[in-house]
Amino acid sequence: MKKPNQKWVSDITYIATDEGWLYPAGVMDLCGRAIVGFAMAEHMKKSIVIDALNQAIGRTDAKQGVLVHSDRGIQYASKEYQAVLKKNQFICSMSRKGNCYDTAPMDPSGVS
Repeated sequence: MKKPNQKWVSDITYIATDEGWLYPAGVMDLCGRAIVGFAMAEHMKKSIVIDALNQAIGRTDAKQGVLVHSDRGIQYASKEYQAVLKKNQFICSMSRKGNCYDTAPMDPSGVS
């Protein structure tokens, strides 16, 4: 990508801690691979992906037409998450079924 805020990718991962699991969700701008939105919690509920997306919107000058890519997780397919995309006139893009490489730029294991 040559310009920021054209294509974003989002994902959730999990981290084992001494106190239990921690679930970070992030939004990456594919231009420069900068994290533009981030949230984490002790759960994988839709609220963390919505919080990360809202933070990305608030921290950037993203306009309508931004392509936002994610996997097909229930958090990203939720009505509430989709409503945020629609409200901002963003384009929803989701992975092919069962294809982990579609969100590879966000994968902490370095699949990309």
